[in-house]
Amino acid sequence: MFEDYLGTDKNFGRLKPFQYNQRMLNVYRLCLQSIRPGGTLTIIIQDMMKGGKREPLSEWAMSSCLRMGFELSDWFKRYSPGTGYKQERRKKGYKVIENEDIIILRKPE
Repeated sequence: MFEDYLGTDKNFGRLKPFQYNQRMLNVYRLCLQSIRPGGTLTIIIQDMMKGGKREPLSEWAMSSCLRMGFELSDWFKRYSPGTGYKQERRKKGYKVIENEDIIILRKPE
């Protein structure tokens, strides 16, 4: 079942950063509509590596949500050792992202 999901369009992580961001805009809009005033949205996100360069998804997500009307409540970075896939990439000498962001946003009252 999970393997079926990995190769589908529903797996946003397989998209190029621009396409990923466009799809996530819709997700964040729906969250804003469905969260009650004063409620929170917590995003756990990790930047991507594409072509050996870091694609900053975290800053984009936070700034997009702020433009939509969310307010920033808190933002943390934490070490993320990753999955077996990440560990294999690291062993082969590829650059990997070692941290992830936890962004907590609030819908204004």
